[in-house]
Amino acid sequence: MAIKNNRMDKYSRMFTTVLGIGKHSDNPTHNACMTCKSNCKFPLIPFWVGDKYGERKKIVFAGKSHLDGHLYGFNSDSVDSVVADLLPCNDHSFWRISRNILNLVYTGAEYSWDYSIVTNLIKCSTGISGDSVDKTSQSMVNSCLYQTKIFFEEMKIAKPDFLIIYAHSLLHDEDRFVTEYKESTSSISFNKLDRLNSKYYFQPYHLQYNDHVTNILITRHPQGTTSDYQNMIVDWILSK
Repeated sequence: MAIKNNRMDKYSRMFTTVLGIGKHSDNPTHNACMTCKSNCKFPLIPFWVGDKYGERKKIVFAGKSHLDGHLYGFNSDSVDSVVADLLPCNDHSFWRISRNILNLVYTGAEYSWDYSIVTNLIKCSTGISGDSVDKTSQSMVNSCLYQTKIFFEEMKIAKPDFLIIYAHSLLHDEDRFVTEYKESTSSISFNKLDRLNSKYYFQPYHLQYNDHVTNILITRHPQGTTSDYQNMIVDWILSK
């Protein structure tokens, strides 16, 4: 599978503008970034933007923040290469479940992940090399998500049909998140729908725009889930 890094360019340019960085590996100068408690202030653009994103149902997966200290200082090209190896075969729950969902939605596709985007709500890591413990704080959420609004700027570019957020535990006020999303992306309206499942906390939202609809599902991280977790997400996507 060929990697076309130019598909990342519009995200890289947006990061440079919004966060005040000279190039991807430089420290950001945005006021919220300057006061943020992250130990590794090297914000990463979306891990993955598929070559064919936009040709079929547009699916975006969003985690909390990256734990891998070895990504410290990576530029967009090298992160892209790492994820190109992770998506097809990595057995970590985040990658495995996301891959299974894509394979079930895009049946028959040679590389189902080519139709997707993988990103994070929080752009910097709290860890250093070798540290695999998530230490993302609510202070970081407020700084990165709500002050820089960098994630919402990403979504203005991506315009997903489906946004699956593996970060229920991080979003203490989900209605605030969706309200900020609506306002930042100029949505006409949003509806909070009935929760689909209590075991896995499937909370759906429906955002209406002039030219498209974004369906948001806020749920828990897939670690420790069984096949019914991924199947319920697939059923939710295919029902729309």
